[in-house]
Amino acid sequence: MNSKLTLALALLGLIFEIVFGHGDHGDAESLFQWTTIDYNWPTRAARDTAISTRKYVPLNNAINGIRVYDNKIFVTVPRFGDGVPSTLNTLINAHPQKRFLTSRTVLQPYPRWDMQKEGNCTAFQKVQNIEIVSWTDFKVLNDVVHVTNGVNGIAISANFDYVYYSPIAGTALYQIPTKILRNASSDFSAHVRKVGDKPSQGDGMIMSTKNSLYFSVLAKNAVAMWELHRDIEKYGSEGKVMMDTLTYEANDPTMEWVDSLALDSFGYLWFTTSRLQLYLNKQLTNDSINFRIWRAFVHEPSYAYFDSRTRSESNHIHSHNSSSNIESHTFVHFALFALLIMLKVL
Repeated sequence: MNSKLTLALALLGLIFEIVFGHGDHGDAESLFQWTTIDYNWPTRAARDTAISTRKYVPLNNAINGIRVYDNKIFVTVPRFGDGVPSTLNTLINAHPQKRFLTSRTVLQPYPRWDMQKEGNCTAFQKVQNIEIVSWTDFKVLNDVVHVTNGVNGIAISANFDYVYYSPIAGTALYQIPTKILRNASSDFSAHVRKVGDKPSQGDGMIMSTKNSLYFSVLAKNAVAMWELHRDIEKYGSEGKVMMDTLTYEANDPTMEWVDSLALDSFGYLWFTTSRLQLYLNKQLTNDSINFRIWRAFVHEPSYAYFDSRTRSESNHIHSHNSSSNIESHTFVHFALFALLIMLKVL
């Protein structure tokens, strides 16, 4: 083969690899990490007063829930104990003049400080997690229920036909049709079906638009993925499916207690690790990293963006994807045109 033609093809292949070579999934990376969580206090005096009055006890603040929407990262800090000044927050960069803050990335109370006041029934009290479909459809779980053997991880299928859940004290994963849950007179227990066992106890879980279920695996410091869509094809229907196609999406020794998981509109999986096994036993210390936020590219957005006809945010997401597709197609056409020109002149 002509050496110039070989070079041209190699260059074209390199360009395609740069643009499209990310593959379907990427390694998880720790984007943010803290020894203790700090907030965007208005002044040093406000922070000092909060500490002296135990309104802010740094080691009592543990990041739990996470959602990513419109370039904002929302995190919750449930009030498991005293000294949590704000329970629903966004991440922001600390102002360089606020040198009294302990981190470059701090929590900004959302939507403002007065909405975090304890004892005020019109303010947030104990936010554990949130769901955001659009700025006008913002759901907040504004309480924490302490249970020893209750449901912890819960997710809904992309077509909204089934709910999947697991107890915190066990490994079993169960399924129940949403049509049963919508009927208050239904015999719920008669329609619950076990679909399999997770590798260990877990905490959070979330479903993608592709019907992949991501969930935490506490004993292995990992996140696992059940490719539900593949097993539905295998068993013929979602009502008969069993959990067979299970893989590990991410695992690392520092992923201690994968807590909450989220999928953004661009195909990234986000999750928090909170070392709750130490936090709940008051064993956290100031000499190690205690809280992290991780991100991995999985090429699947959240189930919340599934129905573009009824969800305005889905339209926003699809417009991004359409723009990305147009750019990709434009690049392909340009590359092929360039190749034809090169072939003609060689």
